[in-house]
Amino acid sequence: HVYHTVIKSNGPQGVSGHHCYFHYCYFPLGSVQVGMDSCIVDSLVSSDWLNIGGSGSIFKYVTATQHVYISGSSTYNYFTIGGNANLNGANNFKYIRMDKDVIVNGSHTFDSLNFNNPGHTITLENGTTQTINNELLLNGTCSQLTNFVSNASGTQAIIKKTSGTITVSYLLMQDINATGGASFIANNSITVSNVTGWTINSPAAQNLYWVGGAGNWNDANHWAISSGGSGGSCVPSPNDNVFFDSN
Repeated sequence: HVYHTVIKSNGPQGVSGHHCYFHYCYFPLGSVQVGMDSCIVDSLVSSDWLNIGGSGSIFKYVTATQHVYISGSSTYNYFTIGGNANLNGANNFKYIRMDKDVIVNGSHTFDSLNFNNPGHTITLENGTTQTINNELLLNGTCSQLTNFVSNASGTQAIIKKTSGTITVSYLLMQDINATGGASFIANNSITVSNVTGWTINSPAAQNLYWVGGAGNWNDANHWAISSGGSGGSCVPSPNDNVFFDSN
């Protein structure tokens, strides 16, 4: 089957096919269920909840601004996800960028994997292997550490790359193993437990002072490097010393 353009404007939507070709699919409103087996999709754009399943398909360009759930075993050439992401099955991603919380179940292959989500949590299924062919971009900030963990305390998930160097920063890590032959470096990062295969360069301990009255612990504007100083420093990590005084 050949479908040149599919545009649906509202309400829950469903698109499916077998040995098919879609040129352009646009869903500005309403959740979308996509089931494709052995299909080619040139472009898929969704502004709401997106669920993609099926196997043996090639998605050349996909962008979604809300939550995405992926299952099956297909190839995605370019994929950006603005909401939370849940990856399942055994897929092949040439490039994928995810901006919020991420759950990864099953073992997948990535040419370029970009976690653009400081302060969020990336949870990998224990016992699975995520294979990186080219690059892994995974960086929090000093005020928003990214959590990088297995879904089962005490049981590792695996990141694999055969050569080169992967460098990440500002992570809070637990139950993650790096393997395959590449060098894995985590700068300004903290391990909770059971992290292997990484060179961990922990941040230097700081003295941080609460300023600016009542507020949220995770608000960097309430932390200063001197008593009564200007806020905007890093949010305290487990390595830091914190002080609450009259200033």
